Amino acid sequence: LFQTVDKDQAFAYQVGGNFKTYPWNQLDTVSLGMKYRTRIWREWLFFEVGPQISFQSRYDYEPVTGISFSIEGIFGKDALLK
Repeated sequence: LFQTVDKDQAFAYQVGGNFKTYPWNQLDTVSLGMKYRTRIWREWLFFEVGPQISFQSRYDYEPVTGISFSIEGIFGKDALLK
């Protein structure tokens, strides 16, 4: 699910899960996350931050939190054609 704030900012919401079928059927992981992305310079440089939480069977489904940070640049003569 994506939510656009304006032409330079957006949110992405994520839900995921893993299910094992061998040697028995088991829900292995459920994860929830959100990403915020913003343009930080010109038309080609972006910053993204993404907190997340997961519940994994190997940790008895106790919450495990994390966060990611990234910078992305788009390069090339025709990379940003509209």
